[in-house]
Amino acid sequence: MRCIQWIVVFSVFFGGSLVAHPTFVGKVSGIVLDAETAEPLVGVNVYLPALRKGSTTDLHGYYEIGGLHEGVYTLRFSYVGYATAAQTVTLIDRDVDLNVQLRPSILQLPSITVTGKPQATDILLAVQSTDVLEDHDLARLRGQTIGATLSHLPGVSSMTTGNAISKPVIRGLSSQRVVIVSDGVRQEGQQWADEHAPEIDVYEADKIEVVRGPGSLLYGSDALGGVVNVVFPDLPRSSQGVTSLDSRLTLNGFSNSSQMSGALSMSGASGIWGYRGSVSMRGAGDIRTPKGILRNSAASELNGSGTFGLTQRWGFLSATASRFSTKLEIHENPAIDPDATPFQRIIHDKVAVHLNAALEGIRLETVGGWQRNNRREFEEHDAPDPELELVTETWSLDLRGHHRPLGSLFGTVGISLLHQNVDSRREEKLVPNSTTFDAAGFLYEELALGALSLSGGARYDHRTISIQQSNELGIEGRTLTYRAVSTSFGGTFRPTDMLALIASIGTGWRSPTSFELFADGVHEGTATYEIGNADVVPERSLSVDLGMRYVAPSLVVQTTLFVNTITDYIFSFPTGQIDSASTFPVYRFNQANARLQGLEVSANIQLATWWQLQLLGDIVQGNNRATGSPLPLIPAPKMSLESQVEADSWGPLTHLHANVKITVVASQTRVTPPETPTGGYTLVDCSVGFEFPFVARTAMLHLGVENVFNRAHVNHLNRYKAFALNPGRNITARLTIPFSIL
Repeated sequence: MRCIQWIVVFSVFFGGSLVAHPTFVGKVSGIVLDAETAEPLVGVNVYLPALRKGSTTDLHGYYEIGGLHEGVYTLRFSYVGYATAAQTVTLIDRDVDLNVQLRPSILQLPSITVTGKPQATDILLAVQSTDVLEDHDLARLRGQTIGATLSHLPGVSSMTTGNAISKPVIRGLSSQRVVIVSDGVRQEGQQWADEHAPEIDVYEADKIEVVRGPGSLLYGSDALGGVVNVVFPDLPRSSQGVTSLDSRLTLNGFSNSSQMSGALSMSGASGIWGYRGSVSMRGAGDIRTPKGILRNSAASELNGSGTFGLTQRWGFLSATASRFSTKLEIHENPAIDPDATPFQRIIHDKVAVHLNAALEGIRLETVGGWQRNNRREFEEHDAPDPELELVTETWSLDLRGHHRPLGSLFGTVGISLLHQNVDSRREEKLVPNSTTFDAAGFLYEELALGALSLSGGARYDHRTISIQQSNELGIEGRTLTYRAVSTSFGGTFRPTDMLALIASIGTGWRSPTSFELFADGVHEGTATYEIGNADVVPERSLSVDLGMRYVAPSLVVQTTLFVNTITDYIFSFPTGQIDSASTFPVYRFNQANARLQGLEVSANIQLATWWQLQLLGDIVQGNNRATGSPLPLIPAPKMSLESQVEADSWGPLTHLHANVKITVVASQTRVTPPETPTGGYTLVDCSVGFEFPFVARTAMLHLGVENVFNRAHVNHLNRYKAFALNPGRNITARLTIPFSIL
């Protein structure tokens, strides 16, 4: 019944959007010049992410984006060989003339983020610490898991289990404390366990944004550590009604585990209609370490998606359907069971509907989502039936309205609804069946006062979790209710165009999962016997960030200090007992107050027109405030230095680059038994890449070697760290071939 009501609500908003006719429709136009020569620049890409529309400059450097309704918009100006720039304009009752000067620079850094605030904004003004992977940086990492892809960023690590289970860790927090958004829909599966990786196909990503620090205000419960936003490509648009169909073939190879992966994507448009489709595959054998092969650590994937939609003057409407399916083998401690061959099969289906339309005085964004996650865990490779099967079905609706500016004040009001069913279908019951309903509303406002920009807001959540009776787990049926208010306030001060000083404070919360509350059984994936605690209460966090960003043509520096205090932090601890039937150690959930604090630093330095350096580093420390003991699974401090040399062309080859990266990871001895301490290590990676002509288009080839010297090492967040090494040397090859059919 609730789902039917949501569909009715969605239909009402959709119908209202189509008939609404705002009174004012204007444009932004201007000229883009070279900042040093004052000459017009031809072919500059001008993009307005809020409406997913753009333009390019003509022979006179002129651009124009029309069909705009009243509001505040951020435009991005990008051009090869120049630093990308962002400009914010306010459109009320009249057109806007905006002339822009671009400075020559080889530092091609992101200028806009769509994650940290309800509206796209200049990354220099983002209140929270934000990083973006896009364009060439994402292309040379594409093909790995999302956790491995993001672990190159400061403040972000990766918790791994084998070859394909990798989940992001932000500021020492992971799993249910990090929200992952995919194509505008919050990813919902069984993310509560260490070996449950997000079901994301990174081939589909156009860019990936990471916001560090609590994001509960915009994204709801659980975002205590941060938010990962996987942004899909825009819906293709037809040029003057011309039918088009572009395609791209991506092939990846990895010597370690003999992994091969690839993806074929196609996109096109005809009139007002746009469409996009993709299919990807991955196959990997057992992992090779410097001291041998990890038996039963192979993986395979088969994924696909399709998008269809239309674009008109009032906005756009699109729908995407996707499936992620994988088989994951789980390597277990050979000292305990050398012949163990457990594995998992996961299928994640998703449908997302996007609507962006202009009403009278407000711009409406609506995202409706349906997800079904089916997880099956098997004890051995030839088992006909799973020991554990969990099915999670989630319906969600997010509605945001961006109101017209009120003087210097502009902002967003939003509503979020979520309905979720968890069904445990096999005799082995790890968690009870449950139904969750969450309703929330938020208000976020921004105030521009010259060099000072202030922002803040509040969110109210009402969540109920209905637990069904389970004789197997000894649980009586009950309904739990949680209410919480999340707040966020921050400011950015720009004494110059290149420098920004940032301060923010935010609160967040996370309700306990049914696993933490009522688990009572063998968890094959982690080789433990888990016992929940029905008395645990929601976690609540208070986070403070202080940061500085400096962006110049030849130097970009960002540094952030943070403290995140979490009241009633939920954790699993060993009881010292052994389950007689499974021989697995018994773990039980408990709570304590915790504090995480740390520092993140990044710097990009242009030493010459052909040479740049990138320095990244982070450290985080987590403590149980009651006992003073360390929190489990806190990443070790790390720092990396990458040198890149570039050349515009060499014969038929263009955009050549060669990279050498040195990563130094410190030892992590701040552990509480039985967690295993790990030693420090240094890794060297190198790569080369270039583009070359291919049938009137430009293809890209990237070759690399990870862990060049085959260094034996153990990442502290590797779940195999007590009995296995991390992968050894890995030779990689990535080939991207674009082509046109029409």
